[in-house]
Amino acid sequence: MSVAVATDLDRALDAAVERLLSLQCPGGWWVGELESNVTMTAQHLFFLEFLRIRDEDTTRRCLNELLARRRDDGTWAIYWGGEPNLDATIEAYAALRLAGLDRDDPRIAGARRFAAEQGGIGAARVLTRIWLALFGLWPWDEIQVIPPELVLLSPRAPLSVYTFACWARGTIVPLTIVMHYRPVRRVPEERLCRELDLGPQPRPRSAWNVIDRGLARYAEHPVKPVRERALALAERWILERQELDGSWGGIQPPWVWSLIALACRGHGPDSPYLRRGIDGWKRFMIEDGDRLRPEACQSPVWDTALALLGLGTAGLGTTDPPVARAVEWLLEEEVRARGDWAIRLPGVKAAGWGFEYD
Repeated sequence: MSVAVATDLDRALDAAVERLLSLQCPGGWWVGELESNVTMTAQHLFFLEFLRIRDEDTTRRCLNELLARRRDDGTWAIYWGGEPNLDATIEAYAALRLAGLDRDDPRIAGARRFAAEQGGIGAARVLTRIWLALFGLWPWDEIQVIPPELVLLSPRAPLSVYTFACWARGTIVPLTIVMHYRPVRRVPEERLCRELDLGPQPRPRSAWNVIDRGLARYAEHPVKPVRERALALAERWILERQELDGSWGGIQPPWVWSLIALACRGHGPDSPYLRRGIDGWKRFMIEDGDRLRPEACQSPVWDTALALLGLGTAGLGTTDPPVARAVEWLLEEEVRARGDWAIRLPGVKAAGWGFEYD
């Protein structure tokens, strides 16, 4: 390697270290935006509309964000430079229509064509169809059943909620409540994307089809002796797991679905759980000029660990003050409390790190 090249590399490395150090927070950690895709913004609009807390300024800025993220053909991808994605396209399109865009608006014509070519709402993933069912855009009868009785299963049972990852069970439990009530929020017909409802679409057969049919038959049965007990337990399960910052797990899916489930259970605007949850969720908004989007999660622990790896590779050590502050912060963030995971692993000592703050 020539001296000139080595010098250029040294300059680039020094500049990168200087830039990274400039981004360190006073408390010692690093945190950047946890980028996601347009489904987060679309679902934010669905969530606000369902709880009847949508305001015009938020709507306008989210609309700007969704339109700015379109591909050249008018569809949406789930990562930069990606191919058109049906779920993201349907959710973004539906959110824009809900926000007031006319079905003939040329800015969403390409998305409408693509969604129709792919089979419409009926070909979308189940979570997309659940969101749209909240507004009567898809029949609840055409969605796989998740009964609230799931929370009554023994923790050792194969389908116990404790067999799922933290964020997954935190989403599944509130969804069992939502799927029991099958709520439909009425909005003006001209704001609904019924043009994307092309009916159910064929899906691959699997062993889960048998389970789903059995659950569907149970859901239709008029006698469910433990249903009310299961609903009450699911509600209590949710309430007991709300974090001090108002979140559930510090991540979007369990957070918003827990709030929707509590609304289904009768929690109104004065509910302290709803107030904390909604206020906390506002802190996840990214202001980007005249655009607004939510983060799915915040990642200071991950970002700080990655920053330390980079600085260590660049030659900094634990005696350097920025590194020392970051190491001290990470050590303080170690989680020693036992969580739901201990129900199935009772003999394991609690130790480790979460993804988010606290």
